[in-house]
Amino acid sequence: SLLRMSGVDIAGVYTHFANAAAKNLFHANEQNKQFSQLVELLESKDMPTGLCHASGSAAILNLPDARYDMVRAGTILYGQYPGSHLAVRPELKETWTLKSRIVAVRKLSAGTGVGYGGEWSASRPTRAAIIAVGYSDGFTVMPESVARRMLSPIRVVAEKVLRKPSAPHVVVNGQRSPVIGRISMQMCSIDVTDIPGAKVGDEVIIPARRTTTSSLIPRVYVE
Repeated sequence: SLLRMSGVDIAGVYTHFANAAAKNLFHANEQNKQFSQLVELLESKDMPTGLCHASGSAAILNLPDARYDMVRAGTILYGQYPGSHLAVRPELKETWTLKSRIVAVRKLSAGTGVGYGGEWSASRPTRAAIIAVGYSDGFTVMPESVARRMLSPIRVVAEKVLRKPSAPHVVVNGQRSPVIGRISMQMCSIDVTDIPGAKVGDEVIIPARRTTTSSLIPRVYVE
């Protein structure tokens, strides 16, 4: 009935994988199988399919049989891997970096809460820095307070002993600094206690997905 409608031309047939970056690709392969069968059915009935496409960044690397007529490269164009479980891991060149600056530094006594709800509190005298970036800018990583609540008690103890941070971090003066407290709309706090030279105006490098970063952030282009 669709083909009989005037003014309708089929430009393509496509799907999008829900689990292309998973460690177990069973569901992705099943989805690809069903899509392939649909395309074959349409072709067997002499129905036009146009361009067939299914693969985003993760599927490009993990599902070579799902490339069809074209692919939809997204995050890999910006030098970012779409996941940790990849069959192919090409060398990617980072093409962009999200940066902000420290706008304030405060000394906190032990027990002082930070952020909405006071979910994070200082376990020691702490130097906290405020940086001018928040969830409205696309910085939506999980703050340390929430990340640690999701860990098992055994893992929390192990990380304290091994001093391996699990919370999201930014980079200040070449050193990692954990996000503390909830991320606000245009601000968030980081712990710079172990970066004694950190001061107002210092540049902060922020891990973020290019595809989720606000288009309102000023762009600076370099050759």
